[in-house]
Amino acid sequence: AVETTRTSPEAIASEPIPARAGDVEMQVVPSGPGVHQETIHRMIVQGAHEAKKELVLTTPYFTPDEAMMASLVTAAQRGVEVTLIVPARVDSRMVALASSAYYQDLLDAGARVRLFRGGLLHAKTVTIDGQLAMLGTVNMDRRSFGINFELSAFLYDRGVCARLREIQSRYLADSVSITETAWPRRSR
Repeated sequence: AVETTRTSPEAIASEPIPARAGDVEMQVVPSGPGVHQETIHRMIVQGAHEAKKELVLTTPYFTPDEAMMASLVTAAQRGVEVTLIVPARVDSRMVALASSAYYQDLLDAGARVRLFRGGLLHAKTVTIDGQLAMLGTVNMDRRSFGINFELSAFLYDRGVCARLREIQSRYLADSVSITETAWPRRSR
């Protein structure tokens, strides 16, 4: 919208749909100033609410708002295997401290929080029930959803989801549960 001077979501929505280019259903969704209603955020929150079995997120920065945190906690409480994979080392001490403020609520709900030790984890991915895969530039934080210009792809394909889940499994193999670190004995 900023680049084209078209600010109306209706004007963009009325453009013709291009011809089919492949066999994977996909949406490319932007976020940032001028983008209608923080769509990426809403899609992830809705996906968490609809998850039945498994929800895996990878992100270097995790500072969710109340809606996202509630969706993850309630998913875990109703028996969805919720796994958050974050880097063991972050490039900002403040971000690390802010992220860690959310871990206990996730753990109390039955979610797993894993620290990736295999290098700098900068992947921003979500898989839900082997049916939905999301990857892109958006971190799981408030800045990415509403302030920064970001772009994410939502793919509705079991094959793509399985391939992304394999990558997430490699991250899990190079990670440790946060409960196995010094984190539970941290100071105030």
